[in-house]
Amino acid sequence: MAQIAAQLVGHQNQWDQVKKIISSDLQSGSFLFSGPEGIGKRKMAMATAQYFLCETKTGCGHCGSCRRVESGTHEGLLIIDEGDDIIKMDEVHKIKEFLKLKSLSGARFILINNAHKMNIPTSNALLKTLEEPPEGVYFFLISSRISGLLMTIKSRCRLIPFSILTEKDLERVSLMNEFTLSNFKNSGQLHLVAKSQDKDFRPIVELACEILDCIAEARYTPLTDAQKSTVKSKDQFQDLITYLEIMVRDVLLTQAAPNLDSATVYFEEYRKDIQAWAQVNSLVWSQFYEILEGQTCMPIWINSRRAQRRRLRRR
Repeated sequence: MAQIAAQLVGHQNQWDQVKKIISSDLQSGSFLFSGPEGIGKRKMAMATAQYFLCETKTGCGHCGSCRRVESGTHEGLLIIDEGDDIIKMDEVHKIKEFLKLKSLSGARFILINNAHKMNIPTSNALLKTLEEPPEGVYFFLISSRISGLLMTIKSRCRLIPFSILTEKDLERVSLMNEFTLSNFKNSGQLHLVAKSQDKDFRPIVELACEILDCIAEARYTPLTDAQKSTVKSKDQFQDLITYLEIMVRDVLLTQAAPNLDSATVYFEEYRKDIQAWAQVNSLVWSQFYEILEGQTCMPIWINSRRAQRRRLRRR
């Protein structure tokens, strides 16, 4: 038995916001938790359910209600989690059956993990319910790729964005799970940061930097044959997209920091480059990050002359 809220790391503002919204309007509502994988969105949803279903209304972690939430067997909680599989109409039927049951717990919570995996019929079938959930019913849609959700779904939910964990939060998670920081990075969302130090992956990291140079300077030229050969598989393409996402996050954090050197960045080796990119309007990087979130195929242009200068600097 455990208090799930005590296991949350980071995202204090999101935790306070969600509790305040539900506490001030105990009617119903639909939330969309968005952000990278493996940073605690699902745990936040479970902690919220435990908090409001707790017999003492504190999320104590000890009462029978809290224990049932933790085990996923509480009568006021329905978890839809198909992993990487498509979420089909069968899950909508489960939700509707759940809503037909007489509530014994007051509030009820429906958690849909990887909500972007809902196919179009499933999404359309949920629209009305998400817009006007029955009294006391709360939906938590969890997604690392909200670009994969229908606009009609997103417009019916209150968006709660989550960011990648800070270095300090990563250290805390590492201690909680008896990992070293490097081991945690290898096993979690930021495993690519550690992997980037491997010489076999350096060309992909370099290509990511060259693309950001291109965007910062608004110069676009086709990839050379050598650059095209850097990404040889779907997995390597996904690595490239993830590197770009983390680097753009570093840029946005640098822009928000009191001074350039105080920003916490994951690619410390590229701090000077990140600081240079941070001179570009943040709207450019925010829009590019949104594009990256929805990419399965992306036309890439870079400035070959700038790329050559970069390679000379790295020697």
